[in-house]
Amino acid sequence: MPKKFNNTTTKILRSKLRKEATLPERLLWNYLRQKQFGYKFRRQYGIGPYVVDFCCPKIKLVIEVDGEIHGFDNQRKKDEIRDDYLKKNAFNIIRYQAKDVLNNIESVCEDIGNYLIQPPPDLPLENGEGIFFVI
Repeated sequence: MPKKFNNTTTKILRSKLRKEATLPERLLWNYLRQKQFGYKFRRQYGIGPYVVDFCCPKIKLVIEVDGEIHGFDNQRKKDEIRDDYLKKNAFNIIRYQAKDVLNNIESVCEDIGNYLIQPPPDLPLENGEGIFFVI
Protein backbone atom coordinates (compact mmCIF):
# COMPACT_ATOMS: atom_id res chain seq x y z
CA MET A 1 0.00 0.00 0.00
CA PRO A 2 1.46 3.38 -0.99
CA LYS A 3 2.16 6.00 1.63
CA LYS A 4 -0.90 8.28 2.00
CA PHE A 5 0.81 11.43 3.30
CA ASN A 6 3.69 13.22 1.57
CA ASN A 7 4.51 10.26 -0.62
CA THR A 8 7.55 10.40 -2.86
CA THR A 9 5.54 10.84 -6.07
CA THR A 10 4.52 14.36 -4.99
CA LYS A 11 7.81 15.36 -3.33
CA ILE A 12 9.17 17.43 -6.24
CA LEU A 13 5.81 19.11 -6.83
CA ARG A 14 5.43 19.95 -3.13
CA SER A 15 8.88 21.53 -3.05
CA LYS A 16 8.20 23.52 -6.22
CA LEU A 17 4.86 24.77 -4.88
CA ARG A 18 6.49 25.92 -1.62
CA LYS A 19 9.19 27.81 -3.53
CA GLU A 20 6.68 29.36 -5.93
CA ALA A 21 3.92 30.15 -3.45
CA THR A 22 1.54 32.89 -4.50
CA LEU A 23 1.37 36.13 -2.54
CA PRO A 24 -1.98 35.16 -0.91
CA GLU A 25 -0.52 31.77 0.12
CA ARG A 26 2.57 33.41 1.61
CA LEU A 27 0.43 35.94 3.44
CA LEU A 28 -1.85 33.30 4.97
CA TRP A 29 1.12 31.08 5.84
CA ASN A 30 2.52 33.91 7.98
CA TYR A 31 -0.59 33.56 10.16
CA LEU A 32 -0.86 29.75 10.14
CA ARG A 33 2.75 28.90 10.89
CA GLN A 34 4.26 28.24 14.31
CA LYS A 35 0.96 27.18 15.92
CA GLN A 36 -0.41 30.73 16.01
CA PHE A 37 -3.93 29.26 16.00
CA GLY A 38 -3.00 26.59 18.54
CA TYR A 39 -2.63 23.88 15.89
CA LYS A 40 0.30 22.89 13.72
CA PHE A 41 -0.35 23.54 10.04
CA ARG A 42 1.75 22.29 7.17
CA ARG A 43 1.95 23.94 3.78
CA GLN A 44 1.87 22.16 0.43
CA TYR A 45 1.03 18.92 2.18
CA GLY A 46 0.59 15.70 0.20
CA ILE A 47 -2.56 13.67 0.78
CA GLY A 48 -2.65 10.66 -1.50
CA PRO A 49 -2.07 11.86 -5.08
CA TYR A 50 -2.98 15.47 -4.20
CA VAL A 51 -1.14 18.44 -2.72
CA VAL A 52 -3.18 20.84 -0.59
CA ASP A 53 -2.22 24.41 0.25
CA PHE A 54 -2.43 24.05 4.04
CA CYS A 55 -3.28 21.14 6.29
CA CYS A 56 -3.66 20.49 9.98
CA PRO A 57 -3.38 16.68 10.07
CA LYS A 58 -4.29 16.49 13.75
CA ILE A 59 -7.84 17.75 13.18
CA LYS A 60 -8.00 16.75 9.49
CA LEU A 61 -8.55 20.28 8.22
CA VAL A 62 -7.47 21.49 4.79
CA ILE A 63 -7.36 25.18 3.89
CA GLU A 64 -7.22 26.12 0.22
CA VAL A 65 -6.51 29.50 -1.36
CA ASP A 66 -8.19 29.59 -4.76
CA GLY A 67 -6.98 31.85 -7.52
CA GLU A 68 -8.90 32.81 -10.64
CA ILE A 69 -8.26 29.46 -12.35
CA HIS A 70 -10.63 27.75 -9.91
CA GLY A 71 -13.55 29.57 -11.54
CA PHE A 72 -13.22 27.65 -14.82
CA ASP A 73 -15.40 24.59 -15.41
CA ASN A 74 -12.55 22.13 -16.02
CA GLN A 75 -10.78 23.20 -12.82
CA ARG A 76 -14.03 23.06 -10.84
CA LYS A 77 -14.47 19.43 -11.92
CA LYS A 78 -10.91 18.61 -10.86
CA ASP A 79 -11.52 20.34 -7.53
CA GLU A 80 -14.71 18.30 -7.00
CA ILE A 81 -12.86 15.02 -7.63
CA ARG A 82 -10.07 16.07 -5.30
CA ASP A 83 -12.52 17.25 -2.63
CA ASP A 84 -14.37 13.92 -2.84
CA TYR A 85 -11.08 12.10 -2.25
CA LEU A 86 -10.25 14.31 0.75
CA LYS A 87 -13.76 13.94 2.13
CA LYS A 88 -13.56 10.13 1.84
CA ASN A 89 -10.36 10.36 3.88
CA ALA A 90 -12.17 12.33 6.63
CA PHE A 91 -10.80 15.79 5.80
CA ASN A 92 -12.86 18.97 6.02
CA ILE A 93 -12.03 21.78 3.62
CA ILE A 94 -12.20 25.54 3.96
CA ARG A 95 -11.72 27.52 0.75
CA TYR A 96 -10.88 31.18 0.39
CA GLN A 97 -10.58 33.27 -2.73
CA ALA A 98 -7.06 34.64 -3.20
CA LYS A 99 -8.43 38.18 -3.51
CA ASP A 100 -10.14 37.82 -0.11
CA VAL A 101 -6.88 36.73 1.51
CA LEU A 102 -5.10 39.72 -0.02
CA ASN A 103 -7.78 42.29 0.72
CA ASN A 104 -9.07 41.11 4.08
CA ILE A 105 -6.61 38.80 5.81
CA GLU A 106 -7.93 39.80 9.24
CA SER A 107 -11.41 38.54 8.37
CA VAL A 108 -9.98 35.31 6.93
CA CYS A 109 -7.95 34.71 10.09
CA GLU A 110 -10.96 35.49 12.28
CA ASP A 111 -13.00 32.99 10.29
CA ILE A 112 -10.32 30.29 10.67
CA GLY A 113 -10.04 31.02 14.39
CA ASN A 114 -13.81 30.74 14.81
CA TYR A 115 -13.83 27.46 12.91
CA LEU A 116 -11.08 26.02 15.12
CA ILE A 117 -12.87 27.11 18.30
CA GLN A 118 -16.33 26.00 17.21
CA PRO A 119 -16.51 23.88 14.05
CA PRO A 120 -19.93 23.92 12.41
CA PRO A 121 -22.11 21.25 14.09
CA ASP A 122 -23.07 19.66 10.78
CA LEU A 123 -19.41 19.18 9.84
CA PRO A 124 -17.82 16.88 12.41
CA LEU A 125 -14.03 17.00 12.24
CA GLU A 126 -13.54 13.32 12.84
CA ASN A 127 -15.68 11.63 10.19
CA GLY A 128 -15.51 14.13 7.34
CA GLU A 129 -19.18 13.91 6.39
CA GLY A 130 -19.22 17.40 4.94
CA ILE A 131 -17.12 20.00 3.22
CA PHE A 132 -17.12 23.58 4.44
CA PHE A 133 -16.55 26.22 1.76
CA VAL A 134 -15.96 29.87 2.50
CA ILE A 135 -16.05 32.10 -0.56
